[in-house]
Formats: sequence, C-alpha cells, structure tokens
Amino acid sequence: MIRRHVSGLFRFSGRETRGEFWPWAGIAFALIVVGMMVIMVPTLTSSLARMQQFAVQHPEQSTVISGPGHYEVRIEGNHPELMPDMSGIAGAMIGVSAIAILLLAAAVSRRLHDTGRRGWWGLLPLPFLFAGFVFMPRLFAQVSDGASPDMGLFGLLFLNNMVYLGSLAVLVILLAQPEQRQANRFGPPAS
Repeated sequence: MIRRHVSGLFRFSGRETRGEFWPWAGIAFALIVVGMMVIMVPTLTSSLARMQQFAVQHPEQSTVISGPGHYEVRIEGNHPELMPDMSGIAGAMIGVSAIAILLLAAAVSRRLHDTGRRGWWGLLPLPFLFAGFVFMPRLFAQVSDGASPDMGLFGLLFLNNMVYLGSLAVLVILLAQPEQRQANRFGPPAS
C-alpha cells in the first residue's frame, strides 16, 4: 500500500476506495504529527529552560509552582527574549504542511473521484490554510517585539481558522462518502 501511494504521488486520475485511502491518510497524518513534534519540542523546551534560568536569577519577578503532574513558571513584566522563536515554528509548519499536501493531494483527488466528485473539492481548505500562514507570523512578530497584538488581526486570524476547520470538516465528510459502485466519468470502480 505504501509503495503504491508513493509511486502515485502525482497521479491525480483514476479512483481510490475508502479502504485504500484511509490507511494512507493515517500514515501521512502520523508523519505530520511526528514532524511537528520534532520541530516544536526542542523550541518549547529551550524557551522553558530560559524561563527557569530567569526564575533562578530574578526570583523577585518569578513564581515557580510545582506539584504532581504540574509545573508552572510565571514571569512578571514583559520579557520577549523568553518567548519561543515563533517565526521558526511558523516556517517549519509551512514546510510540514507542504509535505502533507504533497503526500495527500493525489490520493484525495482519486478518493473524491471514487465518490463521483471532481478532485478540485480537495482544494477547499487550502486558501484558508495559506491565509493563516500569511497572518500568523505577523501576529507572532508583534508579540515577540513586545508590542500588544493587533486585536483586529487576531480576530481575522481566528475567523480564518474557524472557516479553515469548517472547510476541512466538509472535505473529510466528502472523503468518507461511499464509492459509486458503477463506472463514472473518472473510470471504473477501484478494485
């Protein structure tokens, strides 16, 4: 199954059953999660280490709360140097998303063909994903510079993300639809 999907990364024609699509989508999703963890864990761990070091050096500006299953560092004042590098995370998210699109695009198209729909439906969430990648770094840059975030931009980004999640849900529903048992304009039923 993996070999067939890798060799079909750029084959947008034909059909694909649910039984062929969903295991591949699961593998691609697992790779995306692992990729994001590889990117985010070191960045967030580094930020936490800087906060811990700051708390030791400036106990008058810090509160450390620790208990079973709980650890919290509170820092008083504005200290953008303690924040994680969100521009690096945003760039990495763009890269991981590009890999996800590469791994899933043709399979999504074939799966939609199997339900009798054009593969273009698979593009439904992409404009909102790209808009998020444009606006999110701008918002993070404001916060990392120590400025108050632009709440209009925050609201726009929030609305964009809600529409993105809604369009993604619509796409998942379309992908979960049963196949057309007879031949359709995209070819004979997938075997």
